[in-house]
Amino acid sequence: MEIGQILLHVDDLARATAFYESFTGTAPVYRVAAEGPVYFQLEGVRLVLDRNAPSTSLFYVKARDIHATTERLRAQGAVIVREPHVFFARVDAAAGPPGTVEWHALLRDSEGNLVGLIEHQPPAETGVGASDSSR
Repeated sequence: MEIGQILLHVDDLARATAFYESFTGTAPVYRVAAEGPVYFQLEGVRLVLDRNAPSTSLFYVKARDIHATTERLRAQGAVIVREPHVFFARVDAAAGPPGTVEWHALLRDSEGNLVGLIEHQPPAETGVGASDSSR
């Protein structure tokens, strides 16, 4: 089973759309009138921003460089709730690409929703051994 869509509550549709355009590096693919909702297509998963959506849930976006992404978002005014950190230092095939180290970071979007970043890196790039484990 794969994630097909994430529906995210926003208070200010224009502000949230601008945030997610910058955050994801992509423009919306569809808008339902000026009041929304607004649709983004993110590598097979549809992100929908809607003022009428229920309260927020947490989702993670795959980052290509979690440290650089965090710094870019911080410079744009995002609140970093948890700095990039090793979440799993030993990842087997069931939890992600085998032999990689999984990094996480948490931030607040323009509407106060909690959003996660996730990246898998080879152990050599992180300085963490593949047999270590930490959270």
